[in-house]
Amino acid sequence: SSSAASDVYKRQLKRGYHVVTPNMRASGKSEGTYLTMGVLEGKDVAQWAREITAVDPKARIVLHGESMGASDVMMALGEPLPKNVKAVIEDSGYSDLSRLLEERMEDLDIPYPSAIIEGANLLMKIRTGVFLRDVSPIKEVKKSTLPILFIHGSRDELIPPHMMNDLAAQLSLIHISEPTRPEPIS
Repeated sequence: SSSAASDVYKRQLKRGYHVVTPNMRASGKSEGTYLTMGVLEGKDVAQWAREITAVDPKARIVLHGESMGASDVMMALGEPLPKNVKAVIEDSGYSDLSRLLEERMEDLDIPYPSAIIEGANLLMKIRTGVFLRDVSPIKEVKKSTLPILFIHGSRDELIPPHMMNDLAAQLSLIHISEPTRPEPIS
């Protein structure tokens, strides 16, 4: 996880929260060779939530993910989650991986983005058992009844900020505020 994310979790610990911050598949010290960009990782997140409730049936769980972790927690919304999961915090995630890749390739004037994505889709299926086109957090957000806090910097150069609005628009009750400059937390 990033240094900024680590700071967030340290503050949560200081306030008395329990925090679980696992390395996802093929990341850090975790096992695995390939990431599935949230498909199988989302299943893992849901399983961790079930494990937590098995140990503590009164646990109140908030799924929080930043960047790739945001995709993981949003993809977990498509899995059976215990009633103990009360909310989701999604920070700087993408709405749909194929769409993100296509937009980035167009920004870089890479020809034939659709053909490249289709090739990547097949390669990902061969290597991981998962199609790239299945990495669509927006589809899982649309099914969710949980409250979701969407956070995204307006100057993000990797994930277009409009993807946050696309995600938020899938919820039945939304409030989108204008970006503000946060005050430093001491």
